[in-house]
Amino acid sequence: MQPFINLSVTSFRPTFLLRARLRSFGILALVFSLFLLQTKTSFAQLDATMYHMSTIPQLKNTNPSSTCDYKVYVGIPAISSIYADVHYNGFVITDLLKKRSDDSLYLDMDNAISKMGKQNIIGGAFQLDWLLLGWGKEQNRFFINITELVATEKAFFRFRYPKDLMRLLWEGNATFIDDAADLSGLAIRGTLYREHAFGYAREINDKWTLGGKLKYLYGILNVSSKVKELSLYTTPNTYDLVGQSDMVLNTSFIEEDDGSSLVDNLLYKTGNHGLGIDLGATYKATEKWTISLSMIDLGFIRWKNNATNYSNDLDQVAFRGNAITTFIDSTNTNPFGTIADSLAITFDNFKETNNSYTDGLQTRFYLGGTFNINETNKVGGLIHAEYFRKKLYPAFTLSYNYRIVRWLGASISYSIMNRSYFNLGIGLSGNLGPIQIYVVSDNIAYLFNMAKFTGGGVFPQKAKTAQLHVGLNLTFSKNEKDRDKDGIIDKKDECPDDPGPEEYNGCPDRDGDAIIDIKDDCPDDPGPAIYKGCPDRDGDKVIDKEDKCPDVPGSVDNHGCPLKLHLLGPKRDTSITADINEDGFFVFENLPSSRSYLFALEADNADMVEEVQVLKTLDGLETILTATKEENGYFLYTEFLKQETRLFLIDAKGDTLMMAEMNDEGFFVFQPLPADMSHLFLLDAAEDQLKDEILILLIDDEGNEKVIHATQDGTNIFRYEYIPPKAAADLDLMVEEDVPVILLEEEKEILNTAFENLEFNSGSDIISFGSFKSLQELSDLLLKKPDWRIKLSGHTDDIGSTTSNLLLSKKRAEAVKSVLINRGVNANNVIVKYYGETKPIESNTTNEGRQRNRRVEMLIIQAEDYVDPSDSSGDINGFENETGLWFRVQILTSDNKIDLADAKFKGIKNVEEYFDNGLHKYTSGKSTDFNQLNKVMLPALKKKGFKQAFIVAFKDGKRIPVSDALKLLND
Repeated sequence: MQPFINLSVTSFRPTFLLRARLRSFGILALVFSLFLLQTKTSFAQLDATMYHMSTIPQLKNTNPSSTCDYKVYVGIPAISSIYADVHYNGFVITDLLKKRSDDSLYLDMDNAISKMGKQNIIGGAFQLDWLLLGWGKEQNRFFINITELVATEKAFFRFRYPKDLMRLLWEGNATFIDDAADLSGLAIRGTLYREHAFGYAREINDKWTLGGKLKYLYGILNVSSKVKELSLYTTPNTYDLVGQSDMVLNTSFIEEDDGSSLVDNLLYKTGNHGLGIDLGATYKATEKWTISLSMIDLGFIRWKNNATNYSNDLDQVAFRGNAITTFIDSTNTNPFGTIADSLAITFDNFKETNNSYTDGLQTRFYLGGTFNINETNKVGGLIHAEYFRKKLYPAFTLSYNYRIVRWLGASISYSIMNRSYFNLGIGLSGNLGPIQIYVVSDNIAYLFNMAKFTGGGVFPQKAKTAQLHVGLNLTFSKNEKDRDKDGIIDKKDECPDDPGPEEYNGCPDRDGDAIIDIKDDCPDDPGPAIYKGCPDRDGDKVIDKEDKCPDVPGSVDNHGCPLKLHLLGPKRDTSITADINEDGFFVFENLPSSRSYLFALEADNADMVEEVQVLKTLDGLETILTATKEENGYFLYTEFLKQETRLFLIDAKGDTLMMAEMNDEGFFVFQPLPADMSHLFLLDAAEDQLKDEILILLIDDEGNEKVIHATQDGTNIFRYEYIPPKAAADLDLMVEEDVPVILLEEEKEILNTAFENLEFNSGSDIISFGSFKSLQELSDLLLKKPDWRIKLSGHTDDIGSTTSNLLLSKKRAEAVKSVLINRGVNANNVIVKYYGETKPIESNTTNEGRQRNRRVEMLIIQAEDYVDPSDSSGDINGFENETGLWFRVQILTSDNKIDLADAKFKGIKNVEEYFDNGLHKYTSGKSTDFNQLNKVMLPALKKKGFKQAFIVAFKDGKRIPVSDALKLLND
């Protein structure tokens, strides 16, 4: 065995020698690597930051199905898209360059090699767009690219080397004794070509968008390798080098000896042609989530122009070395050259041919997803992978995209790539009118991690990638967001998630009833607007989906089924059943004669009904019977002999002057009796039949009629106070302090529904069945608000006499009050007013006008002792110079001042006046004892005729709510 010597950079050491030329090649490779690592930017060929930036048209370079924010865009030639990247996944600069204690530098190759991966790759790319044109219409989008890179063309370069190669170059073969240095991962590909592309994308439906780009490729130069096997084995005893290889290196360059210029050759005279394709798909999973994937640069070029093929096929070829005399012979001036020549003779088995060949493009894959936080913010994730010589190189990116204003967009990203976890990217795009400029990079983190070495060199300490993408576009017709793709942008679309025609502002109408689905309670069944688009087959005003009897007309209050009243026999079994007619009467034909009838009502709201009206026909004669509810829930009609109720006109001594009986209309009629003077009346009735007031019809000597109101004054005494016309014009003792409650929308809806649904049987004060449901809801609302009061004002049209209309309006308002009281509402909180035909809101000349005039108005007002806390008028709402806490009974309110000695106070002593909110108010019974006033004084004053009297409270002369005063008393 002959010994060999290996020359190290720092010292000679007795290891085993490789070919000197390989050492020289290793040094050149090291220098080239250092050059790449010294690049001051650090980005990878990825465009990961741009992938989700819809403001930039060039995002289609990464996925042809992506949607750009603009319908039309034009790239400014040569500067619309300038792309460059360099990347390396081996060691970083600080792994190789080290400082000594004196700040001098040295190369620590052992450390750098230890930081390498098993396979390491160096790469780069450059791209320049000469032309970019894109336009879109409805679901279709087109785009054309003529892209030329590196000077005027497009280029990429990849070189992969195994860690064993660097160990072999640096350490020699000593570490591979009885082992093989595996170099089969060695690979190179470099291509310069021109690309002409046409792209098309289409929205298939509201979920899927597919896109593709077809490319014609025009190759300029190429170098590529295919290594099936490459290894060097060192034998354990003889240290022979045993080589084995199966590799091909292909090249295609421009011919320069045909007399044509280099530019002509680049543009027109290469015979290398190929095809490529980009494919992409986007899936809109939800309104928030979107998933996309793409495959870019899938294709090939057939290289024919000046093609050269180098192949080397060795099978277990051994090199046994040179004698030691090669180094000690004084006549040999180049011992390393001698050894190199010996290696070359042994391993040189290259064969050269000139055959055309096919090489692929550098194919990339993307899988992305975004979550839209809102219209201007979204987050994205992206997995990217590049395929090179049977190996996949993945990367991962998270990004946040923000549209700062309409014309400015931004993105920041974090990436894991090239065996590096320190990659921070940023992207900006801005528009000045149609001119758009953008700058995007996938890594700016190196700017914050620089190292300065002796001699002025500044290098990124840990950067492994470098990438920059900038450009200038013209953008037109911004793509306004249209989620449902109906051609109406979201900001003008009332239904942005459901496609619809322009005539309905983008809302659909599935059943074609001219009512859009969002306002259609029955979007699949046509119906009229009055029923919110729902059908009503039987025309009973109950829509079919709520109608239990959709083909038989029935009552609104009985779920569309007919209301039925059953006449019960002695055993309370049904003998005859009648339906209700349009006027609200249950019609019984040929009802047997009887002085008493018992009925059972079949209706959903039967518990709210207090009485029913029966139209009895017998032998052609019609009679109306009113049956009232019993405690057992049945309705009983009993015929009673008419009991005359008499009213006596009396004088101050109590002597009777005249007597009248109630007529069929419900009035006591006195004739002749003038209405221009005050009167006292005595009602001959049981105490439980007494009311707060009665209506009396007075007819004077000339036949003039006037209805007067006589109010209860004592037990069965009623008083009518005459006010002369002039005094009546100047004095209003019945000024109403109605302070409306400010209602919530849902409370307004309940009140309005009760008002609109309120109907009465024709010509009567019997509430129709269709009104009870909404009155129940109104009762529930009032029960929840015990401090509220409701004022019911009855009105009629002008059909009939004035007196009968006044009485009918009174009865109808009282009928509503009765329903509310029966449902638990406090009777003191329900105020009844009636005006007959005197206050119409429409003309009585039309049926529609008369229908609107027949009404019971409803107003929710504050409690009697309500004090407006926001009053800042400056008025003295109380008694000046008074101190302490006092209660009083307020008896009158007037717009004008009243003399305290006036007869209107009916002889009450100690009447006091205070001024509040523009009104004169009068009180009596000043006391600190609330219970005394409430139990004694207030009832006495009401019997005296002051029916609207109520208790008020004052603290230090200022009026306060009674509830607050009672709290102060208890504290």
